[in-house]
Amino acid sequence: MNSVDLAFMPALEQARLIRSKDISPLELTELYLRRIEQLNPQLGSYVAIAAEQAIADARAKTERLAGDSSELPLFFGVPISIKDLNAVAGLPCAYGVRWLKQRIATEDDGVVTRIKQ
Repeated sequence: MNSVDLAFMPALEQARLIRSKDISPLELTELYLRRIEQLNPQLGSYVAIAAEQAIADARAKTERLAGDSSELPLFFGVPISIKDLNAVAGLPCAYGVRWLKQRIATEDDGVVTRIKQ
């Protein structure tokens, strides 16, 4: 399977591939980070990219898969982008308003907390 097919695959299918260990959360995260690095300069889709956090989280999830994977959340290991309409501690949260772009969130909002769980 090529990286473009994997990048555009539905999240449920990506999750299935992760559970079956055909791909790892780390491989999928690295794929998306490469695409963001390559395409974001032209598209401007991402205000902030928490690459180090994403890699650390993906590594931890990849290690967790080595053990019992029977009780994992449905989308376990599938990377999720969070727009700046939701506060993520330590990242800009401008709610799409240009003059707020320097505002850094001090804590995660409820939706972000749930996603991280």
